[in-house]
Amino acid sequence: MLSLTRLPKSPFLYPILDSAFSANLIKDGLEVIRAGVRIFQIRAKDLTKARVFEIIRELEPAAQEKEVLMIVNDFVDVALVSRHCGVHLGQEDFPVADCRRILPERIIGFSTHNHEQFRAALDLPVDYLAVGPIFHTSTKETSNKELGPTFIEDVRPMTHLPIVGIGGIRESNFSSLIKAGADGIACISELYRKPDLFSTISRLQDAIYNEKV
Repeated sequence: MLSLTRLPKSPFLYPILDSAFSANLIKDGLEVIRAGVRIFQIRAKDLTKARVFEIIRELEPAAQEKEVLMIVNDFVDVALVSRHCGVHLGQEDFPVADCRRILPERIIGFSTHNHEQFRAALDLPVDYLAVGPIFHTSTKETSNKELGPTFIEDVRPMTHLPIVGIGGIRESNFSSLIKAGADGIACISELYRKPDLFSTISRLQDAIYNEKV
């Protein structure tokens, strides 16, 4: 049984459902749950917190039934008033230490974009560290340089925390990232390259499983 306060076994697919790509986050959330994911994130920079909370509230029963970890990007207060939702924070978001005091039992993830940020994050009370962009991405405007799989190889020995690669990742990159030491592979635009999200998620999970075995 998967605890809703523990990350999935490595390696795992980490779908990020982004309102910039999704016409219906609730529908897409139900599809990824049905496809058997163990964790996914709701990212909605262009929606109000009230709307994001409505989305989380609609998805939580299905996520709890299937024991799927649901993470909300940035909105600590939305996670707080949810039943079990964790939160993912960026470098300029809510302070991690304060977030941990508010959400002592929830999953907290944190983004890093270079060696300095990664080393600093090792002292933070987080459950996983995201690193990126691994490759060029049009999903998010950023001045951060592409890190490549070699970055994961460099930082892997520094921590036992799960490391999640993000940014411009395609299915063809899965093998190199897993070999480099990535625990999670986060995808955004790759999820929406074809119209059938359920089939896409199923295929991507199979690709990770095949690399695992």
